[in-house]
Amino acid sequence: MKLNGKNINRAVLGNVGNGEHIRFWLDKWVGDLPFVERWPHLFALESVKNCRVVERMGSRQGNDGYTWNWVRTPESDVEIKEWQECQEVINMVRLSNKKDAWIWDIDRPKGFSMNSVKKALISDRESCFLPKFEWSKWVPIKCNIMAWRGNLDILATKVNLKKSNVDIPSVLCPFCEEYEETVDHLFSACTVSIRVWATFSVWCNIPQIFAFDFKDLMDIHNNIQSGKKTKKIIRGLIIIACWCIWKGRNDLVFNQIRRSSQDIMIEIKSRGFWWFKSRSSCENISWKDWCKYPMYML
Repeated sequence: MKLNGKNINRAVLGNVGNGEHIRFWLDKWVGDLPFVERWPHLFALESVKNCRVVERMGSRQGNDGYTWNWVRTPESDVEIKEWQECQEVINMVRLSNKKDAWIWDIDRPKGFSMNSVKKALISDRESCFLPKFEWSKWVPIKCNIMAWRGNLDILATKVNLKKSNVDIPSVLCPFCEEYEETVDHLFSACTVSIRVWATFSVWCNIPQIFAFDFKDLMDIHNNIQSGKKTKKIIRGLIIIACWCIWKGRNDLVFNQIRRSSQDIMIEIKSRGFWWFKSRSSCENISWKDWCKYPMYML
């Protein structure tokens, strides 16, 4: 649910107690912005992006008094600067035995009320519309349809099946088996998909992809500094990558065949190559050059 074009969690402020329910990076709990927006370079190094406050502040095992879980230790000037700023902020916070609480932040002086929710919903009503989806002409229709369904959050993930009253034994993601399988988790937050996007970014020579939801993935091509042709290729490859992740998920669920992130990446390259070669105007493309850099011919 969104209010004024923003996720509902931006309308509330976390009042930290034991830190078990407030997400360290994604929720707003110190200041006016979630940490992911205050320190994006630091967030990029976080291995568990949905971690709770207590997971980073509870055990105090690190050299700085906190428990971090980095992909690698912050080393650049901007990463170290953000790390220092983050520590200065959380040093002012103390956990307690009380439960975490939430404060309605749209009208903080008056607090939460149904009237304030009603006003926010009314002001947001005019901006409500179905999410825009841009189809890729060189990508097969089956991949476009899958991505279109993902953009509308109507793919048959376990959580969506549960919402439709389908009796399933578990709603956990089949890849990581740690979090509920929503569309956003499967394609942007699961460890398998995170590794796929990391390798994908290097292959396509674009900035590291860090997506918070499926819609972010569908908009990646608009955020890179390149020409229209390159953006069209990136757009198509993103859709193919999502299709391959979904196919890998289904192989595991229905056939008990586990695909690693490397397996999925190989399939993205191979399917992308043959579809681009046969369905676009770029026929003189070699597999060797495609594997090195898919935009080499531009």
